[in-house]
Amino acid sequence: LYGAATGDSILRKIAEGLRGSLRESDTLVRYGQQGFVALLSGVRADQASNLALRLQQQIKSTAVSYVSGHNVFVSVQIAAATYPNDGSTIFALLQSAEQRLAAEAKSASAGPAEAERNLLDFAPRT
Repeated sequence: LYGAATGDSILRKIAEGLRGSLRESDTLVRYGQQGFVALLSGVRADQASNLALRLQQQIKSTAVSYVSGHNVFVSVQIAAATYPNDGSTIFALLQSAEQRLAAEAKSASAGPAEAERNLLDFAPRT
């Protein structure tokens, strides 16, 4: 509807908001065409879940203005994968998170569903 350049602009503005809600030690990267992955060292699964829900609400309630001056509200799907429970490699963790997103999308098509989380949790290095 708006074009790839507008979509990229909106994603950049969302990323700015996400970075402001994460710690300096966290890493936020763009994943695929429309997604992000946040790497959170030393965060428990329940903490990641709470942060994910807060970020989801923040994104949903914030209007993003883009180049042509229009405001856009966006919604997000969020899923979490934690090391080592959901995988011991980055690929396994991403696959686990993607499977959760797919399951959420499937249940959402059957009716309203509570949003999941979209953050990856890594234990601190020792």
